[in-house]
Order: sequence, then C-alpha cells, then structure tokens
Amino acid sequence: MKQGKANKLIIVAVVVVIAAAAMLLLRPARPAYTVRDLGPSLLKAINNNGQVVGWTRPPEPQISFIQDPHNERQEIPNPEGKVCFACDINDKGKVVGYLSDVNSSYCSAFIYDEQAGMTELGTLGGASSFANAINNKHQVAGWAFVRGDMRHAFLWDSAAGMQNLGTLGGKHSQAFAVNDKGQVVGSSRLPDGQTRAFLWEKSTGMIDLGALGPAESCAMSINNLGQVVGHSTSSGKERRACAFVWDAKGGMRELEVPGQDSYAFDICDSGRILGVYYMYGLRLLIPPRLTFFIWDSDRGIIKLGDIPQLKAGDYDPSHMNNKGQVAGTLTFDSGPDRGVVLTPKAKSKKKNE
Repeated sequence: MKQGKANKLIIVAVVVVIAAAAMLLLRPARPAYTVRDLGPSLLKAINNNGQVVGWTRPPEPQISFIQDPHNERQEIPNPEGKVCFACDINDKGKVVGYLSDVNSSYCSAFIYDEQAGMTELGTLGGASSFANAINNKHQVAGWAFVRGDMRHAFLWDSAAGMQNLGTLGGKHSQAFAVNDKGQVVGSSRLPDGQTRAFLWEKSTGMIDLGALGPAESCAMSINNLGQVVGHSTSSGKERRACAFVWDAKGGMRELEVPGQDSYAFDICDSGRILGVYYMYGLRLLIPPRLTFFIWDSDRGIIKLGDIPQLKAGDYDPSHMNNKGQVAGTLTFDSGPDRGVVLTPKAKSKKKNE
C-alpha cells in the first residue's frame, strides 16, 4: 500500500474515533428515577424532606395541600371568600403563596403552618401581593403593587414585615427566589425599559447581573452557594433565549445545552440545574418541541421526557430539592393533570466495593 493512502486511512480512522467519543460525551444521560403519582393535582415545590405543595385539579374542587413522602396529605383551608394557591414550602413545613379573592381580581401573599395558621403579609401600598419563595429562616420573597400597576420585589420576615427592594431604575421588579443567606434574585426594569436579572442582599442592595451580550435577562433561582440561574434574551429581530448560570467569581455564563432557545429555572446546592430547551423546525409550520432537562456536571444532560412512566403525557417540572427530587405536573390531551414526584435512584455499588 502506498504511504500516502495509508496516512489518509489512519487520519480517517482517528477522525471516526474522535467523532464516536464526542457522540458518547454529548449523548444525554440515561434517566434513572422512581416516579410517584399524587393524583389529580398541580405541584409547585418540594422541600428537602420530600414534602410537596400544590393544589388539586378538576374534577376535584381546588384545595391547596401539603403532602409528605408517605402520601399523607394535609389540606390548607381556604379562608372565606378566597382561594389559596400554595407556591413554596421550606424544610420546617412553612408554606407561602397567595390568596385570590373570589369577588375581585385582588390577591394577597400569605405564610402558613399548621400551628400558627394563615397570616396575610400585606402589600407595599397597592392592591395585591404575591409570595413566590421562602427560605429556612422564614424569609419570604415575592412582589407587590406599590400604586397603580407599579409592582416591586419584596422581602418579608416576621420582625421587619414587608420590605420594598426597589428597582434598577425602572418601574417594575419581581422576586422569584431567596436562599438561606437572605439573598434574593429576580428581574427588574432599567430606566430604558429593558429587563435585567438582579441579585439583592442587605449589604449591597439590588445589583444588575448583566446579560449575555446586549440583551435582557431574568434570574429565577439562587442556591446557598450564591449561584444563580435564569435566562438572557438577545436583542434584535431574531430574539433567542439562552439559559445562564452566574456566580460572583465567574459572572454570567451561558449554559451549554441543545436547542435554539433555553431557560434555566432552578438550581440546587450541588449545582444541578433544572431547565427547558426548545427545538424548532419550520417556525411557522411546525410547533416547537420542548425538552425539560436536568443538567448535572457528572451525568451531563438528563432528559426528563425519556423516563418511561412519563411518556403518556407531557411532564412540566416546577422545582427541585437538594436531593435531586423533582416536583411537577403530568398533563394529558384528555383527562385530569396529575402531580408527579421524581426521585433519583441510588447509584449501585460495584461488586468489588
């Protein structure tokens, strides 16, 4: 065989090996979860003890509830003339959310536990308030109307009440998460009307986390290490959303996942990230295909839709705890939505260990 031809064959073989290795690295990790069906319900959050909160779905009348890992369910009573929406639960079992007035469009943030009952948190002077998150120090983050349609992020605790966190110079802000250090993240308008992700803490106030290029951004979750996730949307004719992770040392970085658009909406203390990405065909003719995922530095991308028990419907995850358990809702074209909890299976030990 001529030397030139032999060299070409060697090069081709090396390229094939490298491509095969790359495909193995990029291949999504095989999901290994147990699936627990909680019946007709919509799940919003899960704490580190495996307690979930959400509310019942038709055909059941709407009642918010707390359900433990043993499937014991505690209903959260609706106050007279109001409907309760439970949105988060901390490790002490305290629940936050909002009450909707059945006779008006007004809503009020609340905190609840079985012993103390329900406490409404008030507003920032406007008509309504909404609580989105609670940490293990019982600090509550959300947003409330200040006046008219102007809404601001708040942080509430039992000692200081509801604190207005302000904005980045624009009209509106909203808080979506708070960690155990009292750091709050969310989004705020700038003076020019653009939306930016923010981090608020007592020592610095509200700071702009920036964006991926000349773009808008929104922060959705923060863990106890101060790592933040969310999405940044590019400006221009073709608006593209990119999931990001941010920390004080490295700033904002794009989370490298498949798809044309991606969003990250939760992060646990181990750095696992919960999010979704979209794949588009012909944008005007074919609906986008969305894939919910967990990004794990050890296991890569775990596609939740590949879990066999979830293939009968569309699984919409809401929240992930530090044990990697995921609370979400399985929806169907016909039939009631069902609350579903995913629990990672323990890694099997090697025989020689």
